Amino acid sequence: MGRDTRKIFRVLEVSKTFKPSELGARNELIKAIKKYKNDGKSFYPQGDEIKLTNELFEPLVERGKLNPIYIALAEEPRMEAARNLIKEIVYTFDDPDGHYIKEFQTHGFDARLWELYLYIYFHDKFTQIKGNAAPDFHITNGVHEYLVEAVTVNPSENQARPDEEAPEDPEKLRELLNGYMPIKFGSPLYSKLKKRYWERSHVQDKPLVFAIHDFHITGSMTWSRTALMEYLYGFRASIVDGKPKITRIETHEWKGKSIPSAFFNQPDSEHVSAILFSNAATITKFNRMGKLAGMGGKILKS
Repeated sequence: MGRDTRKIFRVLEVSKTFKPSELGARNELIKAIKKYKNDGKSFYPQGDEIKLTNELFEPLVERGKLNPIYIALAEEPRMEAARNLIKEIVYTFDDPDGHYIKEFQTHGFDARLWELYLYIYFHDKFTQIKGNAAPDFHITNGVHEYLVEAVTVNPSENQARPDEEAPEDPEKLRELLNGYMPIKFGSPLYSKLKKRYWERSHVQDKPLVFAIHDFHITGSMTWSRTALMEYLYGFRASIVDGKPKITRIETHEWKGKSIPSAFFNQPDSEHVSAILFSNAATITKFNRMGKLAGMGGKILKS
């Protein structure tokens, strides 16, 4: 395999015969590689490259508008493994609306990182169908097709309702999980529901999935996840006097704001087949994966 002009690795040569032994196959492979090893070429045009290479680490805006986390990812030695891994991944990433790179570099860093994380997973497990800007992913396992929209829990933009600080004790944690976090999860999910993706021709009669990740404050993904389950189903599991107890939740309230619990009981939620959740789409995760893949990283961000 060799890189085409978009820097994507593609097949250069394929053997047309099977070898009776592993050694024979290996020897033929080495012989084939030698033809390209010293030919002086870095790229091998395939003749069908249309789009430009996705160069994620070439800034599209002035430095003052770049996201600080993006700057760290692009420049700091401790981020080398993540940087190299993401650079390779994004070469094959399809950007139907043309905004991905600029948003990754600026105000949309977390959301675009989440999309990239999902892209890697779906690339490994499914075939991706391209051509529609929304929902974010149209995938197939060869038998069924699925539509997936990436959703993020973001920092508050309402100065009158700033985000809460991370809890420092179990009592404060429970307060946030009961009221604050269900509202944080519920707001973006409800907003996506109002977009009515199921009415679009390429989505009709196919499973629609919302994939959500919490980025609203630093480290929130380490403690917020249980609130999502309670909000989705409207039930809370607890231990009372040593015995399990299930409590029905009607509403979630926090500082004057109230929302109904049980997302899957809300009007139109029947069009959503599942909610996919992860709390692992972080730069440190990419850094570890890059290190394990041998893509640098003598100094890792802990």
